[in-house]
Amino acid sequence: MNSIMKSFEKHILLWGFTPDEAKQLENVLKKKFIIIYYTSPDDLLDHSEENSLLLLDQEVFKVYTLSTVSDVLKKKELPTILLIDSQSSNSYLEILQKLDVSHAIAKHDHYFPLLFHSINKAFDEFFLQKKMMLGLQQFKKKLDETEKELENTKEKLAKRPLPMQKEDILEEIIVIFKRGEIELPSHPKLGLKFKKLLDQGGSLKDIADLLRQDAAISSKLISISNSPFYRGISNNKTLEQAMGRLGLSTTKQYVDVILNKTLYMSGRKEFVDIIEKLWEHTLSCAYASQIIAERLKLDLQDDAFTLGLLHDIGKLVLLHTVVELQKRKKLGENIDQSELFMTINNYHGKFGASLLKRWKFSDNFINVAAYHNNLSDADPISKSLLVVSFSNLLVKSMGYALSATDGIDLEKEQSAILLKLTSEDIRELSEKVEARMNEFKNFFN
Repeated sequence: MNSIMKSFEKHILLWGFTPDEAKQLENVLKKKFIIIYYTSPDDLLDHSEENSLLLLDQEVFKVYTLSTVSDVLKKKELPTILLIDSQSSNSYLEILQKLDVSHAIAKHDHYFPLLFHSINKAFDEFFLQKKMMLGLQQFKKKLDETEKELENTKEKLAKRPLPMQKEDILEEIIVIFKRGEIELPSHPKLGLKFKKLLDQGGSLKDIADLLRQDAAISSKLISISNSPFYRGISNNKTLEQAMGRLGLSTTKQYVDVILNKTLYMSGRKEFVDIIEKLWEHTLSCAYASQIIAERLKLDLQDDAFTLGLLHDIGKLVLLHTVVELQKRKKLGENIDQSELFMTINNYHGKFGASLLKRWKFSDNFINVAAYHNNLSDADPISKSLLVVSFSNLLVKSMGYALSATDGIDLEKEQSAILLKLTSEDIRELSEKVEARMNEFKNFFN
């Protein structure tokens, strides 16, 4: 068997069972798992296969002390299921409290189906935990790079007005992330499943069945399809009818908007307006990116709307982190907003790129998040990056920004020059973006 196939094999390790009971379990489990029977803790500790789960029988405590068993479990860090005789389960409550086991099962005449279920669940939980830890390690690596950059620029920051507050905010964020005290947001799974179905050529029924898992999305799509903008001869009553009228591409856009909007929530009143402004900027940039790509007939590697929708995700991460730090009283209650905006604007590219990498988005998305504010740092400068970079400036000039912006001469921007956009183009693009934003407000008010 080759190494790739071998890496997916799951091993069940038996410890503490009598030879007869171990043989019985092997006969039951060997169709789906590789079974290995151990009689010595030293032999068990030598086991090196990663995809392994330990079945531990209560009889092990007749041979080894609780301390010995506990030490083995701590060293191996395997998902573990303890099997207990149903007649003596109460006497093992104290042992369960002291052992780090995934599940405990009382043995009876028909416990094998429950055992299969518990094994699969324990494997799933263990692999999910490992995946999350790996993602966190990757994110921490990026934070280390940011911290090094921060240390290299301390001297420059010291010469700027109110430098310590900005530096303190960023340093505190980095420290908190390194300690694993703040969970990174999870990208809405429904959106990822929708994209996967589309990529695989899923049918209208398959996609409708998926979207029906979220009643709020289903009802909102039906409502939008019956709005004056899309309304047909008769009202749509089913999700399939709504999707048929909107089309799959437009349906996906609205699903992405609804799902991503849930990320833009704040637990503190003083940040509600800021995050709402960030949402408006994000959405307007998504519409602008789509409109520009369509006007210039660009064949982009990824969907322009989604690229725009995720370009500033790093700002959202940093804002949510500041909110969390204030809740824990790790930052002062009154943060200078101009310094906060400067910190977020300077570092959101790195944080956003790291988060999109964790969410397993393509390099195109990651580069757009990292360089949409700094085209000169990108190599190469892709068409997608040009589109989102200009869209970002366009909607800021229209007032969709976190804070007031100085006059932007859009025609002289590098992205506008490379995209060959004229003043007439820019005027028409602005009008279309404003119309789409008004349309969105009508749909969602």
